Amino acid sequence: MIEVLKETYGDFHDALITEIRYKTNFNYHNNQDNGVNEVELFISCFNLINNFKRELIKITFFDVSVFKFVAYEGMVNSALLKNENDLITFDFFPSIYHDHLEEDLNSDCIIKCKKVYYSVIE
Repeated sequence: MIEVLKETYGDFHDALITEIRYKTNFNYHNNQDNGVNEVELFISCFNLINNFKRELIKITFFDVSVFKFVAYEGMVNSALLKNENDLITFDFFPSIYHDHLEEDLNSDCIIKCKKVYYSVIE
């Protein structure tokens, strides 16, 4: 799924995060439900293989182990997407170098999980 996202949306240049939802696997009675920690991230971005058409997509992250978000009203410059040791990382504000991106431990938006799914909303 990461390769499809990279091919379709590149590094999410000039994308705008519009909404984030976080769901734990505990209910309001503090009992553990079936399921896993989950994040839904809605992002307005350009589809590189469809003539740079702007699309709103929902990326759902399953079995989330790290979720950090600091309110930010600007656009994503470049996002780092990687899969290492069965851990998927999306860093929407990575350290940017001349020829590569690196995970920023102080990133304003970073999600680490086991599985990712996305769908086009509009």
